[in-house]
Formats: sequence, C-alpha cells, structure tokens
Amino acid sequence: MKNIVFIGMPGSGKSTVSQLLAQALGRPWFDCDTEIERLSGKSVSAIFSEHGEEHFRNLETECLKSLINGDGTVIAAGGGAVLRNAKLLGENSTVVYLQRSIPDILGSLAEDESRPLLASQKEESLKALYEERKSLYEASCDIAVLNDSTIEACVQKVLEGINEVSSN
Repeated sequence: MKNIVFIGMPGSGKSTVSQLLAQALGRPWFDCDTEIERLSGKSVSAIFSEHGEEHFRNLETECLKSLINGDGTVIAAGGGAVLRNAKLLGENSTVVYLQRSIPDILGSLAEDESRPLLASQKEESLKALYEERKSLYEASCDIAVLNDSTIEACVQKVLEGINEVSSN
C-alpha cells in the first residue's frame, strides 16, 4: 500500500489534514518536523538558529528517507521538503499538494512563532516564498487540493482525489 505524503506551504494545513486522513484510513501518521524535533531533542526553531537551514534540511532528508520506507504511512512533510526531496517524496507514495490562499495562511500563522522562515515576515515575504516553491509543489504532486473551507471538507476532497488517482 502506497504512502500518502502531504506537501505545501507552512500554514496550509498539512499536519492537521494529514492526521485526520490517517485516522479516517486507520493508517500510521507522522509529521516530519515533529519527528525531527523528537530525534534531535531540539525545536525546529532552535535547529535553525543554532545550526542553520542547511543542517535542518539534512535532518529533514534523513527523516523523510526513513518515513518513505514505510508502507501505508501518512506523512506531513515540511513546507520546504520539495526544495531537496521532490523525487524522494514520490517514491512509493501518492503526493498531495495542499493549497491555501496567502491571507488564510497568514491568519493561521499569526501567532505561531515556531516557523523560522516565516517569523516576522510580512505578506510580501510569504508571497515570495510561495512563488519560489509553487512550481516545485505542482511538479511534485499527484493530487492538488484547495484547503478553503472546513478541515473535514478538505479531508473528503483528499480522499476523493486519492480514490481517483488509485483507479487510474
């Protein structure tokens, strides 16, 4: 059974939607950032500030390699996972690109200080990050789902997309 890997911008809902999908399907679920924090004993913010983005991306690649080797796992990849790991994400996996508008992302990130690349960033900076990654997200996914209503509705759209891809 293929894994299901979620990609998309920070704040797009990857962790929440993927966890609910895993519960609905009775599959194991992992959040890559949470796994990195657990294995390193440090928060993502601390890793970035103490060791830099390059070190974090190395940890992210190792974590993803480990998780992708599973079977039938639902994985929330970090927002920047496609920068280095686009090919890896698609191995033995259906990749779901969770899309969300910049205003909706900003609303969900307003009080979240755990996102090092978005800390203190204005809408323009978030847009620039999105533009940098958009084509990678699009090229890496099997399914693109717009997260623009309830979490439950988004999970349902993902299920429908997975069923459609599986039947082809």
